[in-house]
Amino acid sequence: MASATQGDYLKYERAAVAFARFCHRPPADTPEVLIGTKAQAAWFDAARSSATSARKRVGLYVLSAFLVALSLWIALRPFPAIVAMLPALPGGWLIGSTMRRGSRTDEPRLESLIEEATPEERDRILNLEEFCNRAASGKFGVVERFPDGSTRELIDERLKCFAADGGKLLILSVNPADWLLIRRRPVPRGEILIHIRGSVASTELTSKTLIDLDDAERFEAQLQWLLGHANRNRHDAAGTVLALIVAFRRPEFAGKTFETKKEIIGKEGYSWSMMEKVHSGNYPSFQRFLRTLPLNEIP
Repeated sequence: MASATQGDYLKYERAAVAFARFCHRPPADTPEVLIGTKAQAAWFDAARSSATSARKRVGLYVLSAFLVALSLWIALRPFPAIVAMLPALPGGWLIGSTMRRGSRTDEPRLESLIEEATPEERDRILNLEEFCNRAASGKFGVVERFPDGSTRELIDERLKCFAADGGKLLILSVNPADWLLIRRRPVPRGEILIHIRGSVASTELTSKTLIDLDDAERFEAQLQWLLGHANRNRHDAAGTVLALIVAFRRPEFAGKTFETKKEIIGKEGYSWSMMEKVHSGNYPSFQRFLRTLPLNEIP
């Protein structure tokens, strides 16, 4: 692996497992279980349709090129100019029409997928969209592992396929043949391994996930980001919760039970009810505050 240490490498997991962790779900939960069979089938069908459309566009480009070439051939012959225009006009129209068709997305609309999903599946569908966008923007560590055991880190252009039409198949399928349905190249050729770097889906972010975040540097970055928004929005209650989260993460509390932490922190003026709700990730006003933020931008 190009830039990952051996310790980092151990944090890389199969794409489906990484997605389950991103959704704060058990690693054994497959993408199909998380997003539902209908959504999975819709993304596969859309990718196949996109690939079929691509082949049709190639045929139309060939036909339009033939018509334009025929027009040029006629123009070089002693025929009236209007004769040369006869194949040129449909040829030009075909080129423009095919280009416009090629710029359209074949991805299923999230709104339609969500309408047919259960409440839990709705969140996971949104999570998959966020997961792929984060992978494409380089916020995750992504490598491909080849059959001989060698690995290659995916960066820059090699990550863009995650956000392209059909890019969800990189998570939904382990078959590289399915990845050829993705509209953008290059696509990975080996098994995909992803390190989510402590990230959690926007729909899953709670005070509990912040308390449990192992990466101290990442926690500090997220804390400052959240404090900035709390201060700008004059959300004093959120600031209080964030201070309590910091208190729960004190180094001297390592290995101590929640009851012990509660006894000590309670002397600082926090109510037992608040401590229990924040520690469980179920403090309503803080969750409402989080939902007002552009969580896709959180460090």
